[in-house]
Amino acid sequence: MMLEFKNIVKEYNHKNVLNQCCGVFEVGKKYLITGENGAGKTTLLKILGLIDKNYDGEYLIDKVDVKKQSSKTLAKYRNELFGFVFQDYRLIEEETVYDNIYVPLLYSKKYSKDEKRDRINHVLKLLELEPFCYKSVKYLSGGERQKVAIARAIVNDPTILIMDEPMTAISPRMRSIILDSIHEWFDQTKILIVVSHHDELETFDVHFVLESGKIKN
Repeated sequence: MMLEFKNIVKEYNHKNVLNQCCGVFEVGKKYLITGENGAGKTTLLKILGLIDKNYDGEYLIDKVDVKKQSSKTLAKYRNELFGFVFQDYRLIEEETVYDNIYVPLLYSKKYSKDEKRDRINHVLKLLELEPFCYKSVKYLSGGERQKVAIARAIVNDPTILIMDEPMTAISPRMRSIILDSIHEWFDQTKILIVVSHHDELETFDVHFVLESGKIKN
């Protein structure tokens, strides 16, 4: 598995946030992306995660041009290949922790019904969310929500995990739990891509710096 983007240009308000941006992400590696506020880090993650398709340039997944794929194929990629942890969590406030984590499994064909239940129970235990299983997300703290977002991202065992500032405003103990869950998920068949200011918390194989709309390493 390899992600490759060539000469990506993304414009906001007549300004190039990404400017001829190029890079490669290879299987079995952990990538850290840093850069100043407004450098385009979240924008790049949304393109990588197939959330934003309005850009110029090429984005290839195993040499397949994303822009040439149907909406159905891209939806399948998002469900089966990617796990995404957003800065704002994007959880369903009125639903329980269990139901939020179940979302990626709704259309997944990786697991049987019993296996899906086992997967949810596994990530609930891994992230110490069992006591909150049937509690509505709206009643959770910020750190608890972050754990739910990560549980949702890894429950379908994605090949590529994209995390946008996963360590923001949480306690050292919570960070330790989150890092343990990432270590448990990661192996040589996976790709981890993280935007974070807490690089001291994790050993990354590659450090990209986003500057002037381009990646430097």
